[in-house]
Amino acid sequence: MKGHIKLRIIQIYLHANTTGNRPIIEDIYDKLFSILEEALDHNYKIMIMGDFNLKYEDFSKEYRCKGRAHWKYNIFRHTLNASNFVVDFFNTDHHAVSVTMITQGLFEQTSHASLKQHLIKKRIFDYAKMTPEKWSNFSSYLETDALNIPAATAHIDNHLSSTEQKREILPRSISSLSNHIKSLNSLRKLLCPSKFSSNFDLLSNDSYHNNKNTWIYYHTRIKYILQEFNLPNNFIGPKRISFSNVSTIRSNIDDLRKILLAKYDSLYKSHDDDRIKKFVQTRCENYKDNQGLMLDSLLDRKKRSIVIDRLIVKENNTSRLITTPQEIKENVNEHFQKCPASISREKDIPPEWASFYQPLSDVDSNIYNDLMAPPSGFEWNAIISALPKDKAVSPSGISNEMYQHLGPNMKQIVLDFISACLNLSSISAEWLIAHVYPIPKPKIWECDLNNTRPITLLDTLRKALVRLLNNRLAKIFVDHKILKGSQYAGLPGSSTFEPLRIINKVIQDAKKNNHELWILS
Repeated sequence: MKGHIKLRIIQIYLHANTTGNRPIIEDIYDKLFSILEEALDHNYKIMIMGDFNLKYEDFSKEYRCKGRAHWKYNIFRHTLNASNFVVDFFNTDHHAVSVTMITQGLFEQTSHASLKQHLIKKRIFDYAKMTPEKWSNFSSYLETDALNIPAATAHIDNHLSSTEQKREILPRSISSLSNHIKSLNSLRKLLCPSKFSSNFDLLSNDSYHNNKNTWIYYHTRIKYILQEFNLPNNFIGPKRISFSNVSTIRSNIDDLRKILLAKYDSLYKSHDDDRIKKFVQTRCENYKDNQGLMLDSLLDRKKRSIVIDRLIVKENNTSRLITTPQEIKENVNEHFQKCPASISREKDIPPEWASFYQPLSDVDSNIYNDLMAPPSGFEWNAIISALPKDKAVSPSGISNEMYQHLGPNMKQIVLDFISACLNLSSISAEWLIAHVYPIPKPKIWECDLNNTRPITLLDTLRKALVRLLNNRLAKIFVDHKILKGSQYAGLPGSSTFEPLRIINKVIQDAKKNNHELWILS
């Protein structure tokens, strides 16, 4: 092309019916990716034409509903976006497809973030398996070595879990059979009539025992396949390959491949049937023991995760892909500061609202004298006991359950620390650290932070101190009648039920008597 630009045009057709054709289609995918990788290495421009018999809209819809998609859509898993458009420069009953691909994932070049996931493990504490004796061992250890929390947590049932998403592990018989089929597919390419002449020297070289492209290697592998599946020896073929016997060998390979494909389909179907029975049994057990998991299963809700190793940002109405770690951090930081619609900073109160923020003249400020007083042991233990269980741990790694099972000495140390915070009107600098986790929304991630919602994890002890102050303030408000009138949800024991009931009665009365009604909020 003009300007010394090289163009590689690829024409492809995939089976419309995927039943029984999975190895063939996956083989075509592998070949396509190999050609694309070679083209990119030589800085070629690439144009792919043909009929994939796939609809991106169907893939997108299935993925949004289930969080996963049929294997035939694997090529779309490595795309940023894809769209159809009408072709108006020649007659066709098809729409053209415009696809933007992430080549890093397409050619199995694992990204830095994915490699990092292999090394990062998160510790899961199995509190449901804990017994009083195990909790006693945990608290006793901290009583003697208060600073060695990691060693103490070893007394809590736990396991390391990879941050990677769980993948289905096929039985060895199926994975082995799949590898045999792939090997025979490679041999069929070498024996292809149009390529056999150029491949003959390599195939017939008996000295390359470890070379997977020689006939002696494939001959040995075929013998192993026949022994493994108890098949007749007539598929082995001669020990040496030549132009006179290649057609017979090719015919034997095709027959053997058909048998293996049939066996693969049979084993895979049997495997699917066993998994269906297992999941049905698990669902029945969850109906009794874990209703939450049962609902997730019935509604096909999956726990999804994302890896922020690349982002698409919009600048001047155009989209740009960024992969630099530092630039990604800056964009993530800016996004989560702005996603609540404003950046947190000190603001001036408008004059028309200033009076509403002034201290009430009819409230005696002395009622707050005991607000910052150190808590008693009874008051603090009530706060700790009321902390919810099975919650994500704070940045410190200490969970609510751990605080609830401390020994007497450690409880006193924690109480003294809280008392010091109240006396000094100051908190630990580490309490200012929070972990923000982006949770994927029920839509495709597409490297867009707008498709996430953040949750923030604060230090457990900090939240306990805030609860202590909130409880005290609530008691002061009740005892001294600070909140009055329509402050329904601001006091202990009250809720929005009462105002909602009143509004509902008003609406029913307006309908019954055909009165005009305006509700302002």
